[in-house]
Amino acid sequence: MQYLVTFSVPTLTEKMLKAIPKQREAVDRLIANGIIMSYALTKNMDRLYVIFEVNDEAELKKQIYEMPLSRIMPFQFKELFFHLGAETLPAISLN
Repeated sequence: MQYLVTFSVPTLTEKMLKAIPKQREAVDRLIANGIIMSYALTKNMDRLYVIFEVNDEAELKKQIYEMPLSRIMPFQFKELFFHLGAETLPAISLN
């Protein structure tokens, strides 16, 4: 199952800035493990959009809380019917 999670990002504080390296490590690990499919922050840094691939809502919440900043960013999620991105399309052969 795939879920789109929308986080509301509060105004950056010193505490949040210090947590960013650990957030990045967690996100990189979740991407490498195929749990996070997409991770995007709006230009004005008020919303973070993340697509997760997990078995159910319980696993989704568990994976969300693997990210240190998730404890201070309110979030909502919706199950997706599908998610299609360039990385999910087969490679085109010119032969």
